[in-house]
Amino acid sequence: MKFLFFTVSIFLFFSFNGDPVQKKVIRTKEYDIQFYVSLKKKRANQNKEYFWYKSGEIHNSIGNAAGELLHLQYVKYYTDNSLAEKGEFEYGLKKGVWKQWYPNGLIMEESRWVDGVKYGPYTYYDEMGELVITGKYRDNVKIGVWINLKTKDTTWYKKGRAFKEHPRIVKKRQDSIDGKKGFFKKLFGKKDSTAINEKDSFFKRLFGKKKPKSEDPKIKSNNKDVDNEPNFFQRIFGKKVGNKKEDKDIKN
Repeated sequence: MKFLFFTVSIFLFFSFNGDPVQKKVIRTKEYDIQFYVSLKKKRANQNKEYFWYKSGEIHNSIGNAAGELLHLQYVKYYTDNSLAEKGEFEYGLKKGVWKQWYPNGLIMEESRWVDGVKYGPYTYYDEMGELVITGKYRDNVKIGVWINLKTKDTTWYKKGRAFKEHPRIVKKRQDSIDGKKGFFKKLFGKKDSTAINEKDSFFKRLFGKKKPKSEDPKIKSNNKDVDNEPNFFQRIFGKKVGNKKEDKDIKN
């Protein structure tokens, strides 16, 4: 597409802060664009989108301006002289309120900019002039509640992430799920083998049957003089009952 460029005024005039600027006009088959460029050299920030003018065209790039930075008012018209877009630049960066219109004259979009990034309320309308989308930006990132009135969808944004429910509700549900997982993990999870062995050893000592030592001389004598094995209650309370024969001898 060929651009027909000409300078409306060849003389310089000054912006409110005293910096020299020059007015430019670009005409295409669809639009007439009127804007200003700053004649002051200014270093670009590497992380922001800049708009600049060179060779009869407006260019935009991230952190690299190879021409004259757009500065102050910017207005784009349709060929019938109705507004298409309007906003303001500050040394190549968008600032303030920017608006766009449909060819039928109804507003299409309204956004707010701070130092070249979207920051604040945003609205979008259809060609009938009815509000479709409303939300908010912070540093070019969607935040808070976004509502699509046409589809009746509500989306919550937090740190660039989209949620169909409020983030607090999602977090609360996730915490509840994590808590249940932790409970069932403790209940059915793999247990420490040392603890199991210790329990097994305890019950083994409590209920297990003791085997007589093969070295015990009383066993070799047909087990007649073997001491009685402690029963269940004796093993619990530690009270030993002597041999009945020995008790009888003591009484005599």
